[in-house]
Amino acid sequence: MNKTDLVARIAEGAELTKVQAEKALSVFITETIAALKAGDKITLIGFGTFSAVDRAARAYPWPETYKAFPGPNSNTFTAWIARQVPELGLSFPFSAIGSGYRK
Repeated sequence: MNKTDLVARIAEGAELTKVQAEKALSVFITETIAALKAGDKITLIGFGTFSAVDRAARAYPWPETYKAFPGPNSNTFTAWIARQVPELGLSFPFSAIGSGYRK
């Protein structure tokens, strides 16, 4: 499902126009990002909990499926994406894999 599909389902389920549903979804995303940046935790009972994590990954979860890229570190792509899409609001602690990536 992509954003367009989700907006259509929200519009149908809440009896809103697609424009209203898209605005509601955008506000939800914007406010979620703002709360996480402020250090808040968001709990939606029956759905999940969102919280910002400021630590490096402990272990690579699929070593038998994927190989780490033999570059300066294994997640420079993740750091590159974070810098290309600043709206994501991602920042890595220095100890995070990929945090040392430079432009």
